[in-house]
Amino acid sequence: MAYAGILWLLGDWWFFSKELAAVKRIAGVTATLAIAAVVSWVAFRPAPLGVVAIAENTKYEDGSIIDGIIWRDRYYPLKLIIDNTSGDSYHDLEMLVRTDVIIKDIWFNGEDKCSFKATLPGILIAHPETTITTPDGKSVTKPINMNAGSVFRVSCEKLSASSVLEIVAALVPKPPNPGRLRSFPSWVIVDATYTAFGRPEKLSYRTCLVESCKNMPKLISDTGAGVLDGNEL
Repeated sequence: MAYAGILWLLGDWWFFSKELAAVKRIAGVTATLAIAAVVSWVAFRPAPLGVVAIAENTKYEDGSIIDGIIWRDRYYPLKLIIDNTSGDSYHDLEMLVRTDVIIKDIWFNGEDKCSFKATLPGILIAHPETTITTPDGKSVTKPINMNAGSVFRVSCEKLSASSVLEIVAALVPKPPNPGRLRSFPSWVIVDATYTAFGRPEKLSYRTCLVESCKNMPKLISDTGAGVLDGNEL
């Protein structure tokens, strides 16, 4: 629509400026083309957002507090580096992060405030509960502490210009895990949406951390994504 208006303005100017000197006519055309260039810059200005996943075989002492997380000996650390390389701030950043293991806890390092929660993409669970049977045969209903899952939603109102957000995640194996062993993540998926320069943007990031990732889903919501009762991990 904007380009149609510019073409109309250009044609209108060329038609009605026949009586003007050639220099003025060319100046009018140049001004119109300059407007077109500005519109193009606003509409198609790059809005880069870098994402890198880093999984290191680091084991913290049980009970130590690293990056705001109380680490257990079965936790495996994963870092996501979110890099806004532009000179302008982004807004309304929403990310879905998924691995093939369980994300038990998350911490943020950066100048912007963010939040997180375990989620099932496309499904809203209100007041989740589970019913268990006690040793004496009674049924007891208790709320589920949904603080662990294979998919987490990360929300940031703002990602400052030329800033880096570091997301530190504590990973545990999917149950059942009788030996409480640590588990290296095979892959990481990140789907993000954000607003840059007044327009919506999106990003999809896929990375394989091992030799082969044949089981890596194409979509965040493919079979296997879920939330768990964090008290049982």
